Amino acid sequence: MKMFKKFFAFLLLLRQTNFRQQINKILVIVFLLTLVTQTANAQAGEAELPDWDIDGYEWREFLENAWLDYWDALGDTENRGRGGYIFKPTASTHNYVADLSVALDMLDTEPELFRFDRNGAERCPSDAFHIQGIAYYNGYYYLTRSREDKPYNEQLLIVSQCQAKVVNKMTLDKNLYHPSGIQIYDTILVVPFNADSTKFYSVKNPTNPRYINSIPYMGQCAGITEYQGNYLVALFGDEYGRDVIKFYQLSTGSLKLIKNVSGKEEIKWKEGGQDKNNWTPYKTWQGTDKHYENMSLIKEVASPSSTPKYYLLMYHNDPEAIDVYSLNGLDFNSLNPPDIQMIRRIKVNKPWLINSGFRNGGGMYIEGSYYLRFFSTEKRIFNKTYINVY
Repeated sequence: MKMFKKFFAFLLLLRQTNFRQQINKILVIVFLLTLVTQTANAQAGEAELPDWDIDGYEWREFLENAWLDYWDALGDTENRGRGGYIFKPTASTHNYVADLSVALDMLDTEPELFRFDRNGAERCPSDAFHIQGIAYYNGYYYLTRSREDKPYNEQLLIVSQCQAKVVNKMTLDKNLYHPSGIQIYDTILVVPFNADSTKFYSVKNPTNPRYINSIPYMGQCAGITEYQGNYLVALFGDEYGRDVIKFYQLSTGSLKLIKNVSGKEEIKWKEGGQDKNNWTPYKTWQGTDKHYENMSLIKEVASPSSTPKYYLLMYHNDPEAIDVYSLNGLDFNSLNPPDIQMIRRIKVNKPWLINSGFRNGGGMYIEGSYYLRFFSTEKRIFNKTYINVY
């Protein structure tokens, strides 16, 4: 670390000269590019991180602080503090798209970067404690984070887009483990756990969600939308693996489970029983430990008189992509498995940021009838944590 202290001491001396801004800019850019290149090579397995007696967490913090020192050296306090890219939330809530294909065609696969201050939220000092889900509503990001070892475990962090900081930390449960991938439909937030429970909250008051109800089923991630006047909830994965999706209907008022005439409530789809002959462009289900940990349900309504169509959006790394599946044949009377066909894969680019990606936190927001926003996050909470906005 002595090398870094000498380097920044040198920068401070340069700041006393008339040409400090130009010199600082050149030096710091070269310095940061070197660090970034070494980090990228290490992640690709082509090299190891330089041995400066700091772990991955401190390395990430060092990069962050070096970046802030860069803005300080230029006297640019505005860039140093602001959150970066902000998109304008619409006045009304859009709950479906008119044409999903058009909306996906218009998607920018290069992300804009938004960063927020943890503002007292506890950092994640190791990969065991991490962000797992992200959703957006009315100017606020919602992130689930898992830290089962602390009294403030299993939290929902609420981030103001305008203030670029955490404005509320909400403990979801002190007994359940691992709040997972989430989604908001209308004003309902669904939060599944890796134990036998999925909880529902109202976000009508965006900074203070209100608990409504829970169902006794787990999920690695969840999706929610409207279906025949009720809520349709999908839970991906169970205690036996990641090749199962379960579907439930819940009443719009109390979010209680709706049973069919036989007293049953669950439709269960298993990947191994699905005919994949029509899957394009890939024939392989990506639901392994390396991939899907976030999902979204989305409804397409071309016109008020048209029959709705339903789709599953599944997010994964390796590559960083959104897998689009059509969802057909839902029947809560017979409870027969639906027909799920993979129809598209959209690969996106992500910045050089360490530990960012759809697997850590992936989500979707319907901005308009033909406009979608997608989000991904870093894995851990830092002083400044990043969100990719597509």
